[in-house]
Amino acid sequence: MPATQIVAKSPIGFDDAKVKQITDALNADIATLFQLFKQFKKHEWYLSGTEYQMLHTCYANWADRALEDADEIAKRVVAVGGVPINPASAEAASAFKFEAADVPGVRQMLENDLTAEQALFGKLREHIPLLENQGDYASSILLRHILKEEEDIARKLALYIQHEGLAHALIHAETKKP
Repeated sequence: MPATQIVAKSPIGFDDAKVKQITDALNADIATLFQLFKQFKKHEWYLSGTEYQMLHTCYANWADRALEDADEIAKRVVAVGGVPINPASAEAASAFKFEAADVPGVRQMLENDLTAEQALFGKLREHIPLLENQGDYASSILLRHILKEEEDIARKLALYIQHEGLAHALIHAETKKP
């Protein structure tokens, strides 16, 4: 991740060392949310098949949510006295790597998104106590809220890719005919 920049003395009273730790953590979360936004948009654009209408709307909403959350965290970085990560650096700082350039099938898209969400959870769960230990309770509350929203998305992703799902059962029943 690029070196942390501190604009000026923290307007909310954190010393430079705390601003650096807080900014480093929050910038990693911004980077991961940017990557998630890009992946959701890619999947929204490439959707096809019977799940198109239902998932197209979901992907559009999930992408909007990821971008809004990244924006809220970036505003918080500024509030503590740091500089938000440059979006061009997001890929290198993200908790997950963007999927290959190909167009995966819908099931693979959903699985890739669930894996990406789980990587985000790992970072958020790591950063929440770190922020609290630094005395940055407001950032901790913000990340807790985002974690809850993203867990709801992951639950929906998991439901869509369940092995017992109707579409999966129909596809596999056709391929297993004697």
